[in-house]
Amino acid sequence: MGSDAKKAHEPYEVTPATTAVDEPLTVAQFVHAHTPAGVDEHAGGTQSGAAPVDPADDPAEAHEPAEDPAEAHEPAVATPHALGDALITVPDAVPVGDVNGSALLIGGADLEDSAATLVAYHHVEGPLEVLHTTVTPAAEAKLLEALALTDEHKIPVTVEKEVDGQLPLDTTHGLHQQLATVAKSVNHHLKAGDAIPEHTHANHAALTAQLDELDNGQATEAEQAMLAAYRAAADDIALRLDPGYDTAYAAGGKIPHIHPHQVTATVTVTEMVPAPVDAPADGRLAASVRTATRIDPDLHDGTTSWDGKQRSTASGHEYVIDLGEGYTAVYRPHAAAHGRKDPAYSHRGALEIIAPPGGGHGPAMVRRLGQLNLVNRPMSKAEGEWAYLQRNITAQQLGGHPGVAAALATADGLEEATYQQLWSDRADDAIGMNEAQLGDFGRQLLLDAEAGALTHKVAIVRDAVAKATGFSDAGALAASPGYDPTPTQAGGWLQWNRFDVAAAHAKVNAAFGQRGLAHNTSQSKLLDMFRNGGVLACTERRRLMGVKPGVGSSESADMDTGGAQSVFLRVAGPGSGAALYWDDPARLLRRADWYAYNGDHYGAINPSSSKFNPAKLTRDPAKLAKHNGGSNEVMFRNGIDLTGAQAPTRIACASPKMRTQLLAVLAAQGVTHLGGRPVTEVVK
Repeated sequence: MGSDAKKAHEPYEVTPATTAVDEPLTVAQFVHAHTPAGVDEHAGGTQSGAAPVDPADDPAEAHEPAEDPAEAHEPAVATPHALGDALITVPDAVPVGDVNGSALLIGGADLEDSAATLVAYHHVEGPLEVLHTTVTPAAEAKLLEALALTDEHKIPVTVEKEVDGQLPLDTTHGLHQQLATVAKSVNHHLKAGDAIPEHTHANHAALTAQLDELDNGQATEAEQAMLAAYRAAADDIALRLDPGYDTAYAAGGKIPHIHPHQVTATVTVTEMVPAPVDAPADGRLAASVRTATRIDPDLHDGTTSWDGKQRSTASGHEYVIDLGEGYTAVYRPHAAAHGRKDPAYSHRGALEIIAPPGGGHGPAMVRRLGQLNLVNRPMSKAEGEWAYLQRNITAQQLGGHPGVAAALATADGLEEATYQQLWSDRADDAIGMNEAQLGDFGRQLLLDAEAGALTHKVAIVRDAVAKATGFSDAGALAASPGYDPTPTQAGGWLQWNRFDVAAAHAKVNAAFGQRGLAHNTSQSKLLDMFRNGGVLACTERRRLMGVKPGVGSSESADMDTGGAQSVFLRVAGPGSGAALYWDDPARLLRRADWYAYNGDHYGAINPSSSKFNPAKLTRDPAKLAKHNGGSNEVMFRNGIDLTGAQAPTRIACASPKMRTQLLAVLAAQGVTHLGGRPVTEVVK
């Protein structure tokens, strides 16, 4: 169907507030002007199923657990009315087999970008719905608190991980280091022409014994190859240790340099992780631990299906959590245990909630985030504008502006001050509560503090951002053509715009001259993009869709750098071969989620990656327009919807036959226009 007919691409209507703020309030002024009575004590969302506290009720009774076991597994609906209407309503059901799924925005800051995607996979017993999201590092601790785990008892877990360099078996036992030390000693004494000391003989004997012990039939194929290489080097050294060896150092007796055995492979290692508790208590959730995995659906003819079991392996470990009533959660921690290599950066914090077969579980799945101590309500409109401002501060690099920095500090102070005031006023309600009830009580206060402070936080920060970007005040910014705190759905994700680029399309495009943004690909891959959802999707997104590994370039490396969370384009002129091309870069650069390097950095955002270089990373369109490196790269989070508002202005085909095939694919899907132009004008 044509882009004009796709409901998924209609923006959600949010009317921006236009109240100007002449001077930001101080924390003291806010607390004085807004007493706790201004906060509805019975409004706001709940986490972990906590009920709002009614001062008229007995505190202990207010936090009594539900008597019905089923109710105990169904967190209370967290209504956002204290923060305003929901920005996006959670659908009861989503189209079955849709590879893109439906994008959601969840309140609070527990989820990365507050984003989630709900996918309904085809399944023999009916739709199998999965909620995919990523938990922030800051929220991980409270999620793990919801699980019945113990740090007092660790268990070994066999996990698979990608290694690029020395094998863990090598570094753990110091095999190469021992070899190099013995070889250096032998060479030193051969060159000097004196006897090799006994400690060198002893070190060599200990090393060979260790190699024999490790080569015990349990080593992996990669480890066996390493042990064989090191055994050959040890045997070569043994020749020099023989009393009859008489080849001089300079005549060939010198031991050649022994390089460490390097591999690029998936290897099996053992991690010690917190053990699940046999009998969960205090309302905690039963969990098991296993090697980390990725969901592994099947994609056929543009439709995705999953049997609920098929999974591919990943690095690190994960917790499988029983949420009750047929619901399951799978969570991958941000870091490995005991200093082991961390999971792939792009997979850290990944969380999925799997519903029992059958449709219509969307709202229940969002509510069940509360069982994991995560905010479990849709994002409100007020929170939407706050998120929009945060993304523009990052995209326009305003965080270092003195006025913006001061406003953000004041905003943080407002929420903290509101929380302290609420705690003071409601402290008596906590009398008689047990530890679990106090935890629920405290979380409810945090939500109420957020509700009470949010409107003023938005006004303060909007005013500071306005002045930092040349507007007279917050009202002038809110009334400007580019300002629109409205997320737009594209594919299975939501996007926010940059008001600086949105208001200056012509200026941004002019800076690029005759160049634009390009994505070079192959004929088969280009056809598959339009057959399967009409999106250019990143590596991690493709996994959720059912696209098998190997479609993209350097997928494993991108997972470690974080580039696997984005798609890659390049500043370039029109080239040859199959390609997607945007003659008007501002069509994409108005998004608030892009960043770029003038070279090949694998899209690095992982601070621990050797490819990450913040000094060379830019989000400035003017700087990007000057990028001329042959391997320059521009990353867009999640992907690009190729049939919606961000459709390419030109799709280059490698041959007339390919053009005919692509036009047939688009016609079969009812797509008649791309970016407002007939497809025959776009497909070349």
